[in-house]
Amino acid sequence: MNPVTNKIYVGNNGSASVTVIDGTTNATTNATTTVAAGIFPVRVAVNPVTNKIYVANNGNASVTVIDGATNTTVAAGSNPFSVAVNPVTNKIYVGNETSDDVTVIDGATNATTTVAAGGNPVSVAVNPVTNKIYVGNETSDDVTVIDGATNATTTVAAGTSPNGVDLNPVTNKIYVANLFSNSVTVIDGATNATTTLAAGTFPQSVAVNPVTNKIYVANGGSNNVTVIDGATNATTTVAVGTLPLSLAVNPVTNKVYVANDSSADVTVLTEQQVQPIPLTTAISTLSNNQTANPTPAFSFTANSTFSPTAPPVDAVYFQLDTWQGVWTPAKSTGTAGSFTATLPPLSLGLHILYAYATDGQDASSIQTGGGSFGQSSPATGNIAAYLFLVVPRSPGDFSLSSISPITVSLGGSASSTVTVNSISGFSSAVALSVSGAPSGVSASLSPSSVTPPSGGSASSTLTVSLAPFVTPSEFKLTVAGTSGSLAHSTTATVAVRVNTSGITNVIGDLLRAGCIDNSGLATALTSKLSDAHAAIQAGNIQTAINILAALKNQIQAQAGKHIATSCKIAGVTFNPATVLLTDVQNLIDSLKGSTAANPITGFVVNSSGLGNPEQP
Repeated sequence: MNPVTNKIYVGNNGSASVTVIDGTTNATTNATTTVAAGIFPVRVAVNPVTNKIYVANNGNASVTVIDGATNTTVAAGSNPFSVAVNPVTNKIYVGNETSDDVTVIDGATNATTTVAAGGNPVSVAVNPVTNKIYVGNETSDDVTVIDGATNATTTVAAGTSPNGVDLNPVTNKIYVANLFSNSVTVIDGATNATTTLAAGTFPQSVAVNPVTNKIYVANGGSNNVTVIDGATNATTTVAVGTLPLSLAVNPVTNKVYVANDSSADVTVLTEQQVQPIPLTTAISTLSNNQTANPTPAFSFTANSTFSPTAPPVDAVYFQLDTWQGVWTPAKSTGTAGSFTATLPPLSLGLHILYAYATDGQDASSIQTGGGSFGQSSPATGNIAAYLFLVVPRSPGDFSLSSISPITVSLGGSASSTVTVNSISGFSSAVALSVSGAPSGVSASLSPSSVTPPSGGSASSTLTVSLAPFVTPSEFKLTVAGTSGSLAHSTTATVAVRVNTSGITNVIGDLLRAGCIDNSGLATALTSKLSDAHAAIQAGNIQTAINILAALKNQIQAQAGKHIATSCKIAGVTFNPATVLLTDVQNLIDSLKGSTAANPITGFVVNSSGLGNPEQP
């Protein structure tokens, strides 16, 4: 089941389907949805972090992946019989009964890897804390231990026909039910050392309650459940129905559910009878009972209804995922009965927060959970429990700042800055690209990939360079940034401007490319441009226009002679004479635009007799 969505998933072995039950009502009428699965679905596992459900289909070597909207089939080994999920790494482990291996599914991509196991691997359990996977091998009488980081394996001997595996991530102990040796093998996860405990007849399956450190073993042959105290390995036996084959523990209510195959019923075991105490604690809830914050904060509200006198609440204590560790005092807010706490860093997946209140009536030092120092009694108030889910942080996003306009002279280059900003903690690499450059324009980004720090920014330089045949114009470039599935873009406006130095650069480029074949002519042309520049600087705009008009005449006279009418640069064929005439005319037009027309003189100058000088 997925306790976050309160949905229960039931594999229907005979009808090749999975029934989805809405746990809010427990009703089956109008509360179920049937999802097609493979042949003989025998095991179901849920990843509450991704809300994906994995169904081992024993009859057609596949795993059905259900995401609530669509379902996908992933190939597995022969006769997949068991499946388990590591919500921290988003890896799924499928025990393949007759191919003697484990299929490892990457939950993000559904890509698979095969890891060799022992004979008939029929049960799998995952410890998300240590990232170790334990596979019970029924015919080789051992357990394969897989390192989730490397897929390297170790073999640990067990009893005869290990048929069920479960573990306590708090104590790092693994419990293996051995069907034909009527025993349970206890593996120390830190050392792989083993201890053997007696069980009932034909122990079929095992379930662990990490809260109370109790282990429950369903004995199919003796119709009972062996209860193991994880702290001492002491055992007791509880009678249940006929042929108990499987069981499950609810760590919030500390109830155990035993499915009895032959008597067609379920036995519900209550670990301990809890009497109501008029001292209660309410735990604040998270939106949708989940958070992306690995250190979430909670508030506690304690209330006493003792009568006739209710002592004031003096403290609230909390603990995470178990009752076996140290109870930590919450911080008082200064308001009666109100407390807060921020949890230590948590792994992805489900967690349960437990809390209780005290009011000064408790005894002292009767619990030794604090090592050698002792603790106060934990139970003057009822213990409240709140189940929640820690999900991965959103990868965040990034933005591209507006790019300052770029002005570039003929035949030259110019640049501007592209800034990538982090949003919501984003800190991944962003690949940058630029497009939209017209013919003869080169646009580049350096570097082409940047990584902004979380909450910060990183920059790249956008450089625009012009070939000599590019004439005055304006255009836009598109700068795009991508990171995974995230993509954003912005534009940069580029203005190609004409001036005397720009045309001088163009003439130099044309001479070097052989488009002008006479250096003396090139010198004569640039000399006129130098004279026009001097006139502009002096404010003699009309003189400059006259010089440029003479320059046009000279270019026209040399077109097809020393100035080619067809030339190729950078793979582009153009008319150099036309380019030069266009550039010079644009410069003349810009100078004319700097003064207003006058019906007598043709132009108006300012009080100093100067026009608007052009910047070279």
